[in-house]
Amino acid sequence: MKQNTTSQIQQLTSQINALKRYLPERVVEKILLNPSAAKIEGEFRLVTVLFADLSGFTHLTEELSKTVSEKGHTASGKKGAEEITEIVNSYFTKMLNIILNYGGTVDKFMGDAIMVLFGAPVSHEDDSERAVKAALDMQSAMKPFEKLKTSQGVFSLQMSVGINTGLVVAGNVGSEKRMEYTVMGDNVNLASRIEQQAGPGEILISKSTCEKVSELFELKPLKPVKVKGKSDMIEMYKVLGLVRNYPVRLKQLQLQMVGRTKELNSLKQLWEKTLSGNGQLVSVIGDAGIGKTRLIYEFKNQVFAEKKSQKNASVRLKQSRKISNELLWLEGKGLSYGTSMLYWTIIEIFKNFFSISDSDSKGTIKQKIHSKMQNLSQIDKHLNKYIPFMYNLFSIKEKNSILDQLDAKTIKQNTFDAVKNCLFAQSKKTPIIMILEDFHWTDSVSFELLKYISRRIENINIFIVCSYRKSDLPTPDFIGTGGQAGSGITKTLKQGIEKYYKEFSLSELSETESETFSKLILKTNHLTAELKKLIIEQSGGNPLYVEELLNSLVENEILKKQFGNWQLSAKISELKIPDSVEGIVMSRLDNLDEKTKDTLQTASVIGKNFQYTILKNIYITNRISRQSGDRLGYDIKELDKSISVLTERDIIYKESSLPNLSTRTNRQE
Repeated sequence: MKQNTTSQIQQLTSQINALKRYLPERVVEKILLNPSAAKIEGEFRLVTVLFADLSGFTHLTEELSKTVSEKGHTASGKKGAEEITEIVNSYFTKMLNIILNYGGTVDKFMGDAIMVLFGAPVSHEDDSERAVKAALDMQSAMKPFEKLKTSQGVFSLQMSVGINTGLVVAGNVGSEKRMEYTVMGDNVNLASRIEQQAGPGEILISKSTCEKVSELFELKPLKPVKVKGKSDMIEMYKVLGLVRNYPVRLKQLQLQMVGRTKELNSLKQLWEKTLSGNGQLVSVIGDAGIGKTRLIYEFKNQVFAEKKSQKNASVRLKQSRKISNELLWLEGKGLSYGTSMLYWTIIEIFKNFFSISDSDSKGTIKQKIHSKMQNLSQIDKHLNKYIPFMYNLFSIKEKNSILDQLDAKTIKQNTFDAVKNCLFAQSKKTPIIMILEDFHWTDSVSFELLKYISRRIENINIFIVCSYRKSDLPTPDFIGTGGQAGSGITKTLKQGIEKYYKEFSLSELSETESETFSKLILKTNHLTAELKKLIIEQSGGNPLYVEELLNSLVENEILKKQFGNWQLSAKISELKIPDSVEGIVMSRLDNLDEKTKDTLQTASVIGKNFQYTILKNIYITNRISRQSGDRLGYDIKELDKSISVLTERDIIYKESSLPNLSTRTNRQE
């Protein structure tokens, strides 16, 4: 009996795994949560849709189809259909690997075309960025197909890509006998129309996508065109490539920083300790949009402004033992889709270290690494032996390299030592500030390497700042401490180095600070009581939410300037969450497991404020209708667990612990 049960479980597991090949993982989870219904309710979602189509494929198939001999084989011994299938499978495999790497979902294969979704069934706050980067990688992956050798000669296949971002309806489509998860709506059609305007090898994006990624990519505006199904001319942009630096939001930089004076002063004090030969590791922790990047940007400005002023004061400079003539500022940024790219964050840091640009050839990169390390070998004579390991970090392969004789563990240790020794040698020439942003998205090896370095900087002129979120994401698997990302990273980083570790937890702006920030954005000295109330209630003191809320109100003419003052119009009921905020909110919700998300959706039906008793009764009623009532006790435990998760992640609050923005003063130093 036991063997039969085990066999049945194994068979069921195999069936579920097979199902996952044909459906997005999150859709499978939804189905398994309620198999009796096996239905995914329709929902509006902000999605970036990518269409990719091959040119030259029809000609290829026609030629290979005509070459079948009497025996049914081509000159290569393969059937024409078999050769075509191999080419198509090779193409789709390359494309699918890239799409999955960026968290996209293939909605459907349509002959030689692909429709891809970024934002359904799982949202990320940077879905538009992911889509464009995926498109660039997909075009790079097309190089082998541009001169494709076949049994009947060489053919050229090229790909055109169209991308659009907008609201769609996502859910099950079909009948009881056959259903599929897909998206529908005008924004899907527009993505297809844009792809049809793209030439071979081109990537075209819509205006809505451009607004979200314009600071990240080099774009060329095109002449507006008329497309089928649209009465207005459509603005499109050609993607030329990636902009190297990740800028802070330009609008915020034009405004005075609000509410972070204490944290900024503390950062400067810790930097002074580093200049005295006492290395420091600092964590800047807070939710998305709370101001982590802005705080670091302001710190950078003040450090360089102070250095410049001290350079100009030559007498004062000679008397100072703390301030060096130079300063090396290194930046690396974790990517939400880069956690599987080993050494990604550290490579970003060392691109700055070696002054490497994305346009540099392998030969140029090799020359820059060699020159810099030769120079530093005057400080550390052992540094030359680590040059091959630094080459390897940048995927530069040498013939007869020493790495060919070493195992993976030895290569890893030598790479760690190469990074550490380069930084330490440089710090003897110039103090170093190393910034690691969005560290909750770093890869496992970069995290391990940071720990390795940070435990050795106590008497080194290196100042390391890591910024990460406190509760949006699950703890990365490589940390293994349980709980949320922020708490897991914090616990691991500070372990054993409490003496020179410091953390700042950025809380929401107070009501007064939110009002001040709003006045700066609107360039006014007065806000109506109604507008102040709206800002506080809708933004929760998050600077990004304040900015995007006000921009949305102005753009939609809900907030208008009349007689010198800003006034809310009667359209306040039409207010929608701005796209940039919705992406963050949806990504937070999609990071919940399906049972917890189901609980939150049920609670939202009750209203913004709800009683636990009412939610419990609804929960019990729903479960009775779905399955037998003998598991009610277990179901209530599930409900309580979900409530606990939502509370821990600051998605819901118990009435007794609601945050009071007007009296919030608990920022840590």
